[in-house]
Amino acid sequence: MAATDGSPASSVAWEYLCLFMRIHPRIRVASVSAGGMRGRWEMAMPLLSTPMVGPFVNVVCCDPSRWTWVQTCSMPNPDGSSSDAVARMGLYTVGVKNVLIVHTAQVSPEQRQAALAYEAIVAPSEEVASAWLPACTHVITPTDGDRALAALRSITLAEAA
Repeated sequence: MAATDGSPASSVAWEYLCLFMRIHPRIRVASVSAGGMRGRWEMAMPLLSTPMVGPFVNVVCCDPSRWTWVQTCSMPNPDGSSSDAVARMGLYTVGVKNVLIVHTAQVSPEQRQAALAYEAIVAPSEEVASAWLPACTHVITPTDGDRALAALRSITLAEAA
């Protein structure tokens, strides 16, 4: 799940997507941007419909405001009135390995709590990682080439096979 709109999170997501495409045979991109895929992300549109059968790794890279939110659903009561069901939702997927790529240290307490549920937290730099310690499990700089590929492979392929 990625920001695909030209935001700072979108730039980081694109760099990691390019790495993942070199090591994973099947990738599906789910855009979490209000405007859908724009700019360079348009060439990734076929990845919106990649079939996903069997185990997969849920990789999330988007603005922290998308990691968790409060969802309200109005429900009718038998007497004709209505009441609201309210729940905190998130992009974490139960039953699979979840990897969060953080691009900023500026998060709310609710966003930080949502991030801590992920099995791996990846930061693109030591600077960002330092704000997430001890929760940040990996610092993977996309420009590190083979080192970055090996690190991503180690945290994702074993679970996605």
